Amino acid sequence: LGVISDLGPHAIDLVRWMLGDVTEVTAFARTTISERPDPGSGRARQVTNHDDADVQLAAQSGATASLTISRVAPDTGVPGGITIEVLGDAGWIRVDSNEPDVVIGTASGIERRPVPVRSFQDGAGAQIGDFVRVARGEHVDGLPSIDDGYQAQLVMDAVARSLDARESIHLG
Repeated sequence: LGVISDLGPHAIDLVRWMLGDVTEVTAFARTTISERPDPGSGRARQVTNHDDADVQLAAQSGATASLTISRVAPDTGVPGGITIEVLGDAGWIRVDSNEPDVVIGTASGIERRPVPVRSFQDGAGAQIGDFVRVARGEHVDGLPSIDDGYQAQLVMDAVARSLDARESIHLG
Protein backbone atom coordinates (compact mmCIF):
# COMPACT_ATOMS: atom_id res chain seq x y z
CA LEU A 1 0.00 0.00 0.00
CA GLY A 2 3.03 2.29 0.15
CA VAL A 3 2.17 5.83 1.27
CA ILE A 4 -1.23 4.66 2.55
CA SER A 5 0.43 2.28 5.03
CA ASP A 6 2.97 4.92 5.95
CA LEU A 7 0.82 8.03 6.46
CA GLY A 8 -2.76 6.72 6.28
CA PRO A 9 -3.13 5.50 9.87
CA HIS A 10 -2.37 9.00 11.18
CA ALA A 11 -5.03 10.56 8.95
CA ILE A 12 -7.58 7.85 9.76
CA ASP A 13 -6.94 8.21 13.50
CA LEU A 14 -7.52 11.96 13.27
CA VAL A 15 -10.74 11.48 11.26
CA ARG A 16 -12.01 8.91 13.78
CA TRP A 17 -11.18 11.32 16.62
CA MET A 18 -13.14 14.13 14.90
CA LEU A 19 -16.07 12.15 13.46
CA GLY A 20 -16.34 8.81 15.21
CA ASP A 21 -16.50 5.39 13.60
CA VAL A 22 -16.03 5.05 9.86
CA THR A 23 -18.85 3.23 8.03
CA GLU A 24 -17.73 3.34 4.38
CA VAL A 25 -14.42 3.59 2.50
CA THR A 26 -13.62 4.29 -1.14
CA ALA A 27 -9.96 4.45 -2.14
CA PHE A 28 -7.90 5.21 -5.22
CA ALA A 29 -4.11 4.98 -5.28
CA ARG A 30 -1.42 5.22 -7.90
CA THR A 31 2.30 5.09 -8.46
CA THR A 32 2.95 8.53 -9.91
CA ILE A 33 6.72 8.23 -10.27
CA SER A 34 7.47 4.74 -11.59
CA GLU A 35 11.28 4.97 -11.44
CA ARG A 36 13.57 6.62 -8.91
CA PRO A 37 17.33 6.72 -8.53
CA ASP A 38 18.69 4.10 -6.16
CA PRO A 39 20.89 6.00 -3.66
CA GLY A 40 23.34 3.10 -3.42
CA SER A 41 23.97 2.47 -7.11
CA GLY A 42 22.82 5.72 -8.70
CA ARG A 43 20.86 3.68 -11.24
CA ALA A 44 17.13 3.90 -11.71
CA ARG A 45 14.99 1.38 -9.83
CA GLN A 46 11.37 0.44 -10.38
CA VAL A 47 8.89 1.74 -7.78
CA THR A 48 6.44 -0.99 -6.81
CA ASN A 49 4.23 0.72 -4.24
CA HIS A 50 1.73 3.60 -4.23
CA ASP A 51 3.14 7.08 -3.73
CA ASP A 52 -0.13 9.02 -3.98
CA ALA A 53 -3.69 8.20 -2.83
CA ASP A 54 -7.17 9.60 -2.35
CA VAL A 55 -9.45 8.04 0.26
CA GLN A 56 -13.09 8.95 0.89
CA LEU A 57 -14.55 8.08 4.30
CA ALA A 58 -18.13 8.21 5.55
CA ALA A 59 -18.71 8.31 9.31
CA GLN A 60 -21.57 7.19 11.52
CA SER A 61 -22.12 10.86 12.39
CA GLY A 62 -23.16 11.54 8.78
CA ALA A 63 -20.06 13.61 8.02
CA THR A 64 -17.64 12.67 5.24
CA ALA A 65 -13.90 13.06 4.99
CA SER A 66 -11.61 13.23 1.99
CA LEU A 67 -7.96 12.29 2.50
CA THR A 68 -5.16 13.06 0.07
CA ILE A 69 -2.01 11.21 1.07
CA SER A 70 1.11 11.77 -1.01
CA ARG A 71 4.86 11.35 -1.12
CA VAL A 72 5.10 13.21 -4.43
CA ALA A 73 2.68 16.17 -4.23
CA PRO A 74 4.35 19.30 -5.60
CA ASP A 75 5.58 22.13 -3.40
CA THR A 76 5.12 20.33 -0.10
CA GLY A 77 8.61 21.12 1.12
CA VAL A 78 8.73 17.78 2.97
CA PRO A 79 8.83 14.17 1.77
CA GLY A 80 5.11 13.59 2.19
CA GLY A 81 1.88 15.20 3.02
CA ILE A 82 -1.62 14.55 4.32
CA THR A 83 -4.60 16.74 3.54
CA ILE A 84 -7.89 16.06 5.33
CA GLU A 85 -11.13 17.75 4.37
CA VAL A 86 -14.20 17.05 6.50
CA LEU A 87 -17.71 17.99 5.38
CA GLY A 88 -20.68 18.08 7.73
CA ASP A 89 -24.05 19.78 7.98
CA ALA A 90 -22.56 22.70 9.95
CA GLY A 91 -19.70 23.40 7.52
CA TRP A 92 -16.28 22.06 6.65
CA ILE A 93 -12.73 21.93 7.94
CA ARG A 94 -9.45 21.48 6.05
CA VAL A 95 -6.18 20.39 7.63
CA ASP A 96 -2.96 20.09 5.63
CA SER A 97 0.18 18.67 7.23
CA ASN A 98 2.27 21.22 5.34
CA GLU A 99 0.23 24.27 6.35
CA PRO A 100 0.37 26.19 9.66
CA ASP A 101 -3.39 26.79 9.84
CA VAL A 102 -6.62 24.83 9.95
CA VAL A 103 -9.22 26.34 7.59
CA ILE A 104 -12.85 26.27 8.73
CA GLY A 105 -15.83 27.14 6.58
CA THR A 106 -19.36 27.80 7.86
CA ALA A 107 -22.39 29.76 6.70
CA SER A 108 -20.75 32.75 8.46
CA GLY A 109 -17.63 32.60 6.29
CA ILE A 110 -14.12 31.17 6.27
CA GLU A 111 -11.74 31.33 9.23
CA ARG A 112 -8.10 30.32 9.60
CA ARG A 113 -6.81 29.08 12.96
CA PRO A 114 -3.34 27.93 13.99
CA VAL A 115 -3.00 24.15 14.15
CA PRO A 116 -3.87 23.31 17.78
CA VAL A 117 -1.34 20.49 18.21
CA ARG A 118 2.42 20.32 18.21
CA SER A 119 4.14 18.75 15.25
CA PHE A 120 6.39 15.74 15.77
CA GLN A 121 9.42 17.96 15.24
CA ASP A 122 8.29 20.48 17.86
CA GLY A 123 6.86 17.96 20.30
CA ALA A 124 9.21 14.98 20.02
CA GLY A 125 10.44 15.35 23.60
CA ALA A 126 6.89 15.44 24.96
CA GLN A 127 5.91 12.44 22.82
CA ILE A 128 8.87 10.43 24.08
CA GLY A 129 7.95 11.39 27.66
CA ASP A 130 4.35 10.26 27.08
CA PHE A 131 5.60 6.96 25.65
CA VAL A 132 7.82 6.36 28.68
CA ARG A 133 4.97 7.15 31.10
CA VAL A 134 2.62 4.75 29.31
CA ALA A 135 5.34 2.06 29.20
CA ARG A 136 5.67 2.45 32.98
CA GLY A 137 1.93 1.83 33.32
CA GLU A 138 0.90 5.44 33.96
CA HIS A 139 -2.28 6.86 32.41
CA VAL A 140 -1.78 9.86 30.12
CA ASP A 141 -4.96 11.73 29.14
CA GLY A 142 -5.63 12.32 25.46
CA LEU A 143 -3.51 9.55 24.00
CA PRO A 144 -4.94 7.03 21.54
CA SER A 145 -5.71 3.61 22.97
CA ILE A 146 -4.95 0.14 21.67
CA ASP A 147 -8.59 0.00 20.55
CA ASP A 148 -8.11 3.25 18.60
CA GLY A 149 -5.21 1.59 16.78
CA TYR A 150 -7.29 -1.52 16.12
CA GLN A 151 -10.21 0.52 14.75
CA ALA A 152 -7.85 2.49 12.49
CA GLN A 153 -6.41 -0.81 11.24
CA LEU A 154 -9.91 -2.04 10.37
CA VAL A 155 -10.32 1.08 8.22
CA MET A 156 -6.87 0.47 6.67
CA ASP A 157 -7.96 -3.09 5.81
CA ALA A 158 -11.09 -1.66 4.14
CA VAL A 159 -8.88 0.75 2.16
CA ALA A 160 -6.86 -2.22 0.88
CA ARG A 161 -10.05 -4.10 -0.05
CA SER A 162 -11.41 -1.00 -1.81
CA LEU A 163 -8.23 -0.71 -3.85
CA ASP A 164 -8.33 -4.39 -4.82
CA ALA A 165 -12.05 -4.44 -5.66
CA ARG A 166 -12.15 -0.90 -7.12
CA GLU A 167 -15.36 -0.23 -5.21
CA SER A 168 -16.69 1.18 -1.95
CA ILE A 169 -16.40 -1.02 1.13
CA HIS A 170 -18.97 -0.87 3.91
CA LEU A 171 -17.74 -1.55 7.44
CA GLY A 172 -19.91 -3.61 9.79
